[in-house]
Amino acid sequence: MMQWTVNPPSLWHAWFDPRILHQLWLDRIKVITSDCLSDYRGSIPRRVANINSLMKTINIAGVDIDIADGNIGLSISGGADSALLAYILAKYAPGPLKFYSYVSEDKFRRGEKYSRQVVDKVIELTGNNNISHDITYFQTQEYKQFIRFLMIKVMSKQVDIMYCAVTETPPEAVMESFNNKMESSVFQLRTPGILKDVYSRSNMEYNPFRNINKQRIRAIYEELELLDTLYPLTFSCESMLDVQEHCGDCWWCEERHWAFGRYV
Repeated sequence: MMQWTVNPPSLWHAWFDPRILHQLWLDRIKVITSDCLSDYRGSIPRRVANINSLMKTINIAGVDIDIADGNIGLSISGGADSALLAYILAKYAPGPLKFYSYVSEDKFRRGEKYSRQVVDKVIELTGNNNISHDITYFQTQEYKQFIRFLMIKVMSKQVDIMYCAVTETPPEAVMESFNNKMESSVFQLRTPGILKDVYSRSNMEYNPFRNINKQRIRAIYEELELLDTLYPLTFSCESMLDVQEHCGDCWWCEERHWAFGRYV
Protein backbone atom coordinates (compact mmCIF):
# COMPACT_ATOMS: atom_id res chain seq x y z
CA MET A 1 0.00 0.00 0.00
CA MET A 2 1.24 3.47 -0.86
CA GLN A 3 2.46 5.47 2.14
CA TRP A 4 1.25 9.07 1.91
CA THR A 5 2.94 11.95 3.68
CA VAL A 6 -0.14 14.14 4.08
CA ASN A 7 -2.23 15.54 6.89
CA PRO A 8 -5.13 13.25 7.94
CA PRO A 9 -7.87 15.71 6.94
CA SER A 10 -6.50 15.90 3.39
CA LEU A 11 -6.34 12.15 3.07
CA TRP A 12 -9.86 11.87 4.54
CA HIS A 13 -11.24 14.24 1.92
CA ALA A 14 -9.27 12.48 -0.79
CA TRP A 15 -11.09 9.26 0.05
CA PHE A 16 -14.27 10.88 -1.19
CA ASP A 17 -12.84 12.98 -3.99
CA PRO A 18 -10.53 11.21 -6.48
CA ARG A 19 -9.41 14.58 -7.84
CA ILE A 20 -7.84 15.46 -4.48
CA LEU A 21 -6.16 12.07 -4.28
CA HIS A 22 -4.70 12.61 -7.72
CA GLN A 23 -3.36 16.03 -6.70
CA LEU A 24 -1.80 14.59 -3.56
CA TRP A 25 -0.02 12.06 -5.74
CA LEU A 26 1.30 14.81 -8.02
CA ASP A 27 2.44 16.85 -5.02
CA ARG A 28 4.27 13.83 -3.62
CA ILE A 29 6.06 13.32 -6.92
CA LYS A 30 7.05 17.02 -7.01
CA VAL A 31 8.76 16.67 -3.66
CA ILE A 32 11.01 14.03 -5.15
CA THR A 33 11.66 15.52 -8.57
CA SER A 34 11.72 19.27 -7.94
CA ASP A 35 15.45 19.20 -7.17
CA CYS A 36 16.82 16.71 -9.66
CA LEU A 37 20.43 17.49 -8.89
CA SER A 38 20.33 17.33 -5.08
CA ASP A 39 24.12 17.40 -4.84
CA TYR A 40 25.56 17.26 -1.35
CA ARG A 41 28.54 19.60 -1.32
CA GLY A 42 30.23 18.38 1.82
CA SER A 43 31.49 15.19 3.40
CA ILE A 44 29.62 12.05 2.46
CA PRO A 45 27.88 10.39 5.41
CA ARG A 46 27.64 6.62 5.60
CA ARG A 47 23.96 5.93 5.97
CA VAL A 48 21.36 3.30 5.22
CA ALA A 49 18.58 3.92 2.72
CA ASN A 50 14.91 2.90 2.98
CA ILE A 51 15.68 -0.77 3.48
CA ASN A 52 15.51 -3.21 6.35
CA SER A 53 19.26 -3.36 6.75
CA LEU A 54 22.53 -2.76 4.98
CA MET A 55 24.01 -6.17 4.34
CA LYS A 56 27.64 -5.23 3.70
CA THR A 57 30.04 -2.90 1.95
CA ILE A 58 32.44 -4.32 -0.60
CA ASN A 59 35.49 -2.62 -2.09
CA ILE A 60 36.50 -3.18 -5.69
CA ALA A 61 39.49 -1.34 -7.17
CA GLY A 62 39.36 1.12 -4.27
CA VAL A 63 35.65 1.92 -4.68
CA ASP A 64 33.22 1.23 -1.81
CA ILE A 65 29.87 -0.21 -2.86
CA ASP A 66 27.04 -0.79 -0.39
CA ILE A 67 25.13 -4.01 -0.98
CA ALA A 68 21.60 -3.76 0.38
CA ASP A 69 19.58 -6.57 1.90
CA GLY A 70 16.08 -6.57 0.41
CA ASN A 71 14.44 -6.01 -2.96
CA ILE A 72 16.90 -4.04 -5.08
CA GLY A 73 16.01 -2.08 -8.19
CA LEU A 74 18.56 -0.99 -10.78
CA SER A 75 18.27 1.41 -13.68
CA ILE A 76 20.01 -0.34 -16.56
CA SER A 77 20.57 1.32 -19.93
CA GLY A 78 22.90 -1.10 -21.66
CA GLY A 79 25.83 1.25 -21.08
CA ALA A 80 29.14 0.33 -19.50
CA ASP A 81 28.39 1.81 -16.05
CA SER A 82 24.99 0.24 -15.40
CA ALA A 83 26.14 -3.08 -16.89
CA LEU A 84 29.00 -3.19 -14.40
CA LEU A 85 26.71 -2.40 -11.48
CA ALA A 86 24.27 -5.07 -12.67
CA TYR A 87 27.06 -7.64 -12.56
CA ILE A 88 28.18 -6.57 -9.08
CA LEU A 89 24.65 -6.76 -7.69
CA ALA A 90 23.99 -10.11 -9.34
CA LYS A 91 27.19 -11.48 -7.83
CA TYR A 92 26.97 -10.05 -4.30
CA ALA A 93 23.36 -9.10 -3.44
CA PRO A 94 21.33 -11.80 -1.65
CA GLY A 95 17.83 -10.62 -2.50
CA PRO A 96 15.80 -10.46 -5.71
CA LEU A 97 16.93 -7.96 -8.33
CA LYS A 98 14.62 -5.94 -10.53
CA PHE A 99 16.26 -4.25 -13.49
CA TYR A 100 14.44 -1.35 -15.18
CA SER A 101 15.24 -0.02 -18.64
CA TYR A 102 13.93 3.34 -19.85
CA VAL A 103 13.97 3.12 -23.64
CA SER A 104 13.65 6.10 -25.97
CA GLU A 105 11.66 5.83 -29.18
CA ASP A 106 13.57 8.85 -30.51
CA LYS A 107 16.77 6.82 -30.38
CA PHE A 108 15.33 3.86 -32.25
CA ARG A 109 14.88 1.71 -29.12
CA ARG A 110 18.60 0.96 -28.99
CA GLY A 111 18.37 0.67 -25.22
CA GLU A 112 16.15 -2.39 -25.57
CA LYS A 113 18.69 -4.39 -27.56
CA TYR A 114 21.70 -3.54 -25.42
CA SER A 115 20.02 -3.77 -22.02
CA ARG A 116 18.63 -7.22 -22.95
CA GLN A 117 21.99 -8.60 -24.03
CA VAL A 118 23.70 -7.13 -20.96
CA VAL A 119 21.17 -8.72 -18.60
CA ASP A 120 21.48 -12.08 -20.38
CA LYS A 121 25.27 -11.93 -20.08
CA VAL A 122 25.15 -10.94 -16.40
CA ILE A 123 22.94 -13.96 -15.67
CA GLU A 124 25.31 -16.21 -17.64
CA LEU A 125 28.43 -14.90 -15.88
CA THR A 126 27.05 -14.97 -12.33
CA GLY A 127 24.60 -17.88 -12.50
CA ASN A 128 22.07 -15.65 -10.72
CA ASN A 129 18.57 -16.27 -12.09
CA ASN A 130 16.79 -14.27 -9.38
CA ILE A 131 16.57 -11.31 -11.76
CA SER A 132 13.65 -9.69 -13.56
CA HIS A 133 13.99 -7.14 -16.35
CA ASP A 134 11.29 -4.60 -17.14
CA ILE A 135 11.50 -2.44 -20.29
CA THR A 136 9.37 0.71 -20.60
CA TYR A 137 9.18 2.86 -23.72
CA PHE A 138 9.03 6.64 -23.83
CA GLN A 139 9.03 8.93 -26.85
CA THR A 140 11.86 11.13 -25.64
CA GLN A 141 14.58 10.77 -23.04
CA GLU A 142 13.83 13.37 -20.37
CA TYR A 143 15.70 13.32 -17.07
CA LYS A 144 12.83 14.43 -14.82
CA GLN A 145 10.48 11.89 -16.36
CA PHE A 146 13.15 9.22 -15.97
CA ILE A 147 13.64 9.96 -12.26
CA ARG A 148 9.88 10.01 -11.67
CA PHE A 149 9.63 6.63 -13.39
CA LEU A 150 12.28 5.15 -11.07
CA MET A 151 11.06 6.70 -7.82
CA ILE A 152 7.52 5.44 -8.34
CA LYS A 153 9.00 1.93 -8.25
CA VAL A 154 10.31 2.61 -4.73
CA MET A 155 7.27 4.54 -3.49
CA SER A 156 4.92 1.77 -4.62
CA LYS A 157 7.08 -0.78 -2.76
CA GLN A 158 8.05 -2.70 -5.88
CA VAL A 159 11.63 -2.33 -4.63
CA ASP A 160 13.18 -1.12 -1.38
CA ILE A 161 15.90 1.00 -2.98
CA MET A 162 16.89 2.05 -6.51
CA TYR A 163 20.50 1.73 -7.59
CA CYS A 164 21.76 3.99 -10.39
CA ALA A 165 25.12 4.16 -12.14
CA VAL A 166 25.75 7.87 -12.68
CA THR A 167 29.44 8.75 -12.82
CA GLU A 168 31.47 11.95 -12.81
CA THR A 169 32.50 13.48 -16.10
CA PRO A 170 36.17 13.44 -17.09
CA PRO A 171 38.25 16.34 -15.74
CA GLU A 172 37.41 19.66 -17.36
CA ALA A 173 40.82 19.83 -19.04
CA VAL A 174 40.04 16.53 -20.77
CA MET A 175 36.57 17.63 -21.84
CA GLU A 176 38.03 20.74 -23.45
CA SER A 177 39.70 18.44 -25.95
CA PHE A 178 36.38 16.81 -26.91
CA ASN A 179 34.68 17.92 -30.11
CA ASN A 180 31.28 18.08 -28.42
CA LYS A 181 29.94 19.68 -25.26
CA MET A 182 27.71 18.04 -22.69
CA GLU A 183 24.30 19.52 -21.89
CA SER A 184 24.66 21.92 -18.96
CA SER A 185 21.95 20.20 -16.86
CA VAL A 186 23.66 16.81 -17.19
CA PHE A 187 27.08 18.36 -16.54
CA GLN A 188 25.82 19.80 -13.22
CA LEU A 189 24.68 16.36 -12.17
CA ARG A 190 28.08 14.87 -13.00
CA THR A 191 30.39 17.78 -12.14
CA PRO A 192 33.93 16.51 -11.46
CA GLY A 193 35.90 17.43 -8.37
CA ILE A 194 32.87 18.05 -6.13
CA LEU A 195 32.15 15.50 -3.43
CA LYS A 196 28.54 14.42 -3.85
CA ASP A 197 26.26 12.38 -1.64
CA VAL A 198 25.86 8.86 -3.00
CA TYR A 199 22.41 8.60 -1.36
CA SER A 200 19.68 10.99 -2.50
CA ARG A 201 15.89 11.53 -2.74
CA SER A 202 15.19 10.68 0.88
CA ASN A 203 17.61 7.75 0.60
CA MET A 204 15.50 6.03 -2.04
CA GLU A 205 18.28 6.32 -4.66
CA TYR A 206 21.86 5.10 -4.36
CA ASN A 207 24.65 6.00 -6.80
CA PRO A 208 27.84 4.20 -5.76
CA PHE A 209 29.80 5.55 -8.77
CA ARG A 210 28.79 9.17 -8.34
CA ASN A 211 32.23 10.41 -7.30
CA ILE A 212 34.32 8.48 -9.83
CA ASN A 213 34.75 8.85 -13.58
CA LYS A 214 34.83 6.25 -16.33
CA GLN A 215 38.55 5.57 -15.99
CA ARG A 216 37.82 4.27 -12.48
CA ILE A 217 34.97 2.25 -13.99
CA ARG A 218 37.52 0.66 -16.31
CA ALA A 219 39.67 -0.25 -13.29
CA ILE A 220 36.71 -2.12 -11.78
CA TYR A 221 36.12 -3.93 -15.09
CA GLU A 222 39.78 -4.93 -15.08
CA GLU A 223 39.75 -6.20 -11.50
CA LEU A 224 36.62 -8.27 -12.16
CA GLU A 225 38.06 -9.51 -15.48
CA LEU A 226 35.07 -8.28 -17.48
CA LEU A 227 36.77 -6.23 -20.19
CA ASP A 228 36.56 -9.03 -22.76
CA THR A 229 33.25 -10.57 -21.68
CA LEU A 230 30.76 -7.95 -20.51
CA TYR A 231 32.19 -4.65 -21.76
CA PRO A 232 31.99 -5.47 -25.52
CA LEU A 233 28.22 -5.99 -25.17
CA THR A 234 27.62 -2.49 -23.77
CA PHE A 235 26.74 0.61 -25.77
CA SER A 236 27.30 4.25 -24.83
CA CYS A 237 26.53 6.12 -28.06
CA GLU A 238 23.77 8.75 -27.83
CA SER A 239 23.59 9.61 -31.53
CA MET A 240 20.20 10.74 -32.80
CA LEU A 241 20.88 8.74 -35.99
CA ASP A 242 19.95 5.09 -36.45
CA VAL A 243 23.48 3.80 -35.84
CA GLN A 244 24.37 0.13 -35.42
CA GLU A 245 27.74 0.80 -33.80
CA HIS A 246 29.36 3.62 -31.84
CA CYS A 247 29.35 6.77 -33.96
CA GLY A 248 32.69 7.91 -32.50
CA ASP A 249 31.55 11.51 -32.72
CA CYS A 250 29.04 12.24 -29.92
CA TRP A 251 30.19 13.36 -26.45
CA TRP A 252 29.33 9.97 -24.95
CA CYS A 253 31.48 8.11 -27.47
CA GLU A 254 34.36 10.49 -26.76
CA GLU A 255 34.04 9.83 -23.03
CA ARG A 256 33.96 6.06 -23.56
CA HIS A 257 37.04 6.06 -25.77
CA TRP A 258 38.92 8.36 -23.34
CA ALA A 259 38.26 5.91 -20.50
CA PHE A 260 38.68 2.54 -22.20
CA GLY A 261 40.83 3.31 -25.24
CA ARG A 262 38.38 1.43 -27.43
CA TYR A 263 34.65 1.29 -28.15
CA VAL A 264 34.16 -2.50 -27.86
